[in-house]
Amino acid sequence: MMAQGINKDKHIFLKLKSSSSSIAYDGLVGIRSNIMKTKEGCKILKENNILNELVNFLRKPNEKILDVTLSILGNCCLDNDCRNEVVSYGIVSPLASIIHNISRDSIQCRACRLVGNLAQELCFAEQLHNENITPSIVALLDTDSGSSIATRQMAVRALRMLWKVTSQREKMLNCRVVHAVALLLPGNQESVGEQHLLLEVVKALAAFTSCCSEECAQQVQGSGSGFQHLMSLVAYPSLKYLALECICNLCHATSSRPALGNVGTVKIVIRELSCHQQDSTEFHTEMVLALCNLCRESVNRAKIRHGGGLPLMLRIIRNSSVASLRSSVVNALVQFMYDEKSLQELLGEGLVSTLICKITDFVKENGRAHSKSIVHEESAKDSVKDGSCNDNVDSASDTRRHLSPILRSSCTSSGLNRADREPQSSRRRFRANSPSYQAVVKEQVHTARHCREPSPDYCASGDWSPGSPSSMCFSPDASPPQWRKQAACPSVGSASDGLSPPSSPPTSYSEVFEDVDYPEAYSPICCDPGDVDDNGENEHEPRPREEEEDDDDDDDDELAACFVSGDTSEDRNSEHVALSPDSKRSVEDSKHLCDGELDAALILLSRVSHMDSPVEELAAHSTFATLIAYVTLIRDPHPRASRILFRIIRNHHYFMSLLLHRFVPTVQSHLCQPQHSACWLCSEFKSIGLSLLSQITMLAHSGFGEGELAHHLLKGEVLVQRLLAVSVPHIVRTQRILWKLLVECDALRTLVHMLDDGVTGDDGLRKHVPVSLTLVAGALDVANPCHHTKGIHDHDKCPDNMDETGSGSFVIPSGTEASDDVVFLLLDDGTTIQVSKMQLCLRSPVFEAMFRGDFRESNEECVPLPGISRHCLLGLLRILKLGGVPSGVPDIDLTTSLELVAVLDRFLIPGSERLTDMIVGKFMSHRTAVDIYIRCMEAGDVSHFHSLRYDTVRFVLTSDAAPSKTEKIFEDLLQCPYRKQVLTDITDILQERLNHIPCKPSRIALLKKSL
Repeated sequence: MMAQGINKDKHIFLKLKSSSSSIAYDGLVGIRSNIMKTKEGCKILKENNILNELVNFLRKPNEKILDVTLSILGNCCLDNDCRNEVVSYGIVSPLASIIHNISRDSIQCRACRLVGNLAQELCFAEQLHNENITPSIVALLDTDSGSSIATRQMAVRALRMLWKVTSQREKMLNCRVVHAVALLLPGNQESVGEQHLLLEVVKALAAFTSCCSEECAQQVQGSGSGFQHLMSLVAYPSLKYLALECICNLCHATSSRPALGNVGTVKIVIRELSCHQQDSTEFHTEMVLALCNLCRESVNRAKIRHGGGLPLMLRIIRNSSVASLRSSVVNALVQFMYDEKSLQELLGEGLVSTLICKITDFVKENGRAHSKSIVHEESAKDSVKDGSCNDNVDSASDTRRHLSPILRSSCTSSGLNRADREPQSSRRRFRANSPSYQAVVKEQVHTARHCREPSPDYCASGDWSPGSPSSMCFSPDASPPQWRKQAACPSVGSASDGLSPPSSPPTSYSEVFEDVDYPEAYSPICCDPGDVDDNGENEHEPRPREEEEDDDDDDDDELAACFVSGDTSEDRNSEHVALSPDSKRSVEDSKHLCDGELDAALILLSRVSHMDSPVEELAAHSTFATLIAYVTLIRDPHPRASRILFRIIRNHHYFMSLLLHRFVPTVQSHLCQPQHSACWLCSEFKSIGLSLLSQITMLAHSGFGEGELAHHLLKGEVLVQRLLAVSVPHIVRTQRILWKLLVECDALRTLVHMLDDGVTGDDGLRKHVPVSLTLVAGALDVANPCHHTKGIHDHDKCPDNMDETGSGSFVIPSGTEASDDVVFLLLDDGTTIQVSKMQLCLRSPVFEAMFRGDFRESNEECVPLPGISRHCLLGLLRILKLGGVPSGVPDIDLTTSLELVAVLDRFLIPGSERLTDMIVGKFMSHRTAVDIYIRCMEAGDVSHFHSLRYDTVRFVLTSDAAPSKTEKIFEDLLQCPYRKQVLTDITDILQERLNHIPCKPSRIALLKKSL
C-alpha cells in the first residue's frame, strides 16, 4: 500500500512538469486533494522539491493554476520550515505582483491568506512591506471593491500581521489602514461570515492600538461613530474582551479620551473593574490603567465621580495583590485635587488614611535611623566634593552646624519674605492672577533650586491649570506621559512618547508637580499678561485680608522644608556655597524622590491640608506620627512633608484634636530628644520639634486655645486631663495662662498626682511628667540654686590637709601638760583630740554650758562627742578658728559637709547657711541629688537642711539636662522612702511661684469660691 501511495504521488508530481496547463492543473488539484490532506503532506512536498515548482507557478498568468497554487502554498506556509523554503525560492515578488494586478476575488482571498501566513515571521513581513503591498490590500476593504466577506477577513488578517513591523507603522497609517479596518465595525452579527469578519476586525484593532498614537486613535474613530460601534460589541460575549482591550488601548491617546467618555467607556470600565476587583491578570491591569488615563480630562472625572469610580480606585490602592498598579492609581487621584466634590467623596471613603498607609509602607521599606558616625562620614565626603568652592575640607559641615540658628532666626522674622532671599534672575512669572498662586510659584522656584531641577514640561505648559476651560475636554500638554507594557513605538502623537512598563513606577507627577505646593486659595483662572502688574498681581483683584500672615506661613513652610531635608551632600546656603554637579546626590541614592506613588501621595495630602473645611483625619495620631517618621527616618525627605505638618498645626480647627491625639508627647519623644551627642542632624530634628511646638504655642496663647484647654481640663475625662496636663507646659509660656490652667484647672495637681505610685495606667504618659514639670519651673522662673553659688570654689589658699595644726589654738598638741583648760574630746572611732575649753566656750554657747555650767562634762577630762567623725570635728575647729565658714574647705567630701551642717546647728555655731551654699555649688549634681535629699530628710527638723532640701528639688526642676537624664533623676528621687515629701516639695515650690503671678480672679475662681 505504501509503495502504491508513493508511486501515485510521483505520478502527480510528474504532471506538474507537463507543458500542458490542463495537466499541470490536474496535478495541482491532486496535490491539494490527496497529499495536503495528510499529516505528512508538507514534508512530502519538501522532500520531492515541489515547493520550488509551486513558487514558479505563481509567475504564470493562468488564474485557475494561481488559485490552486495559492491554496496549496497557503496551507504549506503554516509550517515554519516551509515558510523559510518558499521565501528562499523568491515567493515574495510574484505574490506581490498577484495582489497588485489580479482582481479575481478568490485569488485575492488566497493571496491575502498567504501574506498573513508569511508575515508571521518579522523578516518576511519586512520583505512584503518592501513590495508595497499595503495599499493594494487596503483597497480590498473598500465596500465598492466587490470583495467577498472571506477576502476582507483575510485582508484584515494580513494587515494585522504586517503591523508587527514597527518601522512601517507610520507608513501604514498614511495608507489609512486603521481607518479602513475600523469602517468594517458595523457588521451583521446574524451572519456567520460577518461574525468571523468582525472577530478579525476587532483583533486587528486591538493590535493596531496596542501602542496607540493620536493618529491611530483618530482613524479608529473615523467620522465620529467608530468608538460607538466598538462599544456596541461589548454586548457580545465572543467579542467583549477584545473590544475592551481596544478601548483600554485607546484610552492612552489624549484626543480620544473625551469621545470615549461620551460613548460610555467610563461606565463600562468601572463596571468591569467592580466585577473583577481581586484579579491581577493582564486584562485587569489594562482596565485599571484605562481608568487612570480617563482621569486626565475633567469631563471624564465627573463621570468617574458619578459612576462610583472614586471608591473603586481607593479599593485598588488598598489591594495588596495589585501592588504594581497602586502608583498609577495614586497618580490618577492627583487629577481630582481641584475637584472639591470629588475630594470630599474621597475623604469620606478614607483618602487620608489610605495615603498615610502608603507613606507608612514607604518608611518601613526605606527608613532607617541615622547613625552619628555615618552622618559625620557623609559630611566629610561632601566637604571634599565641594573642595572647589571651599578651601577648607570641613567648611560644609561647619556651615551645617550654623544652619539651625540661621533658620530659626529667619523663621521668627516676619519681615523677611522669600522674594528678598531669592535672586531676581531666578524668578519666573506665571500668568495666573491669584496672589496665593504666585506665592506657590515663588516657593517652587526656591525649593527647586535647593532640591531638584523643575520639570521642563511643567515650565513650558504651566499656562493652563487643570480646572481651566482649556482642559475641559483635552488634557494639557503637561499631562504625564503614558506608561505601557509594550515597547515604545514611533508615532506622530505625543501620547506614545516615553512609554515605560507598568512594573516601573511612573515618575511623571514628580516631574510635573515637582516641588509645587498648593495654596488654600489657588485660582485656576488664566489671564493675559497685560492684566498683571509689575509685582505679578492683578491690579483689579483685592489684596487678601491676611496676606501678610500667609506670606509668613509660606516662609515657615520653606524653612521647615530646609530643616527636614536631611541633605548630607549639599550645603543649602546658596549664598556661601556654589554646588558643583558632582556634589549633588544621584537619583539612585534618593530613591523616594523619584517614587511616583510617594510623590503623588504627598501632593494629595498637601492639597487636603489646604482645604477650607477641616479634615479630622489630618489631626489623627497616625497622620502626624507618619510624617514625623518620614522626616526623621528617610535619608533625604521631600520638603513637602514638613510643609504639610506645619500647615496642619497652624490650622486652629485641629488644635484640640492634635493635643488629644498625643501630638506633644510624640514630638517630644521623636524630635526633641537627641539620639546622639554633638550630632548636627539630631540638632536639626530638635529644631524641627521646637518649631512645631512654637507653632501650636501661638494657638494655645490665643483666647480660643486658652478656653479649649481650660474646658477640657475641667470637664474632660481623666485620660484627657492627664494628657493635657502633660502637654500644657510644652505649649504655654505665658504665666497668666499657666496660672489659670495649673491652678484654677488643677493641671499641676494632676501632674504631681501622676507621679504617685497609686496612679498607674497603661497610657504611657507618666514618663513625660518630669520634662513637663521642668518646663513649668522654667516658665515660672524658678531659680536654679547652683547659679547662685558660682562664687564658691575650693581654690582658696588653705592647707592641703585638715590636721591639728590647721586648727590653730583650738587643738592642743599631744604631750602638753594637763591643765584646767585642756580637755580630751572622745569620738566614736575611739580617737581623742585635746582642745582648749576656753577657746571652745568663746565660740559656742553649747560648749560654754557644757564646760562651765556645772554639768557632768565640766569636771571630766575626757568628754565623749557621739555622732561626730574626726574629719567633721577638725572642720568644725577650723571654722571656729576662722570665725566663719570659708568659701572652700579642702579635703572634704559630701558626707562630711552634710555632717558638718548638723554639727554647726547642734552647737549653735553660725555658718550653716554658707556651708549649705558650698554644698550646692560644689557637690550638687544629678548623681548626688537623691543622696542629699535623703540626708536632709534624715536630719530631722534642722532648718538649714530644710533649705538644702528645697534647693535639691529646685535643682532637679531646673537642671538643663537631656530628657532621659531628667526622667532618671525623677525616678530615682521617687524611689526613695520619702516619696510623699518629694511630691509635696515639688508642689510647694511651683505653687509658691504661681502665687507670685499677678492675676485677676477669673470666672472659674469666682465660681469655685461661690460653691
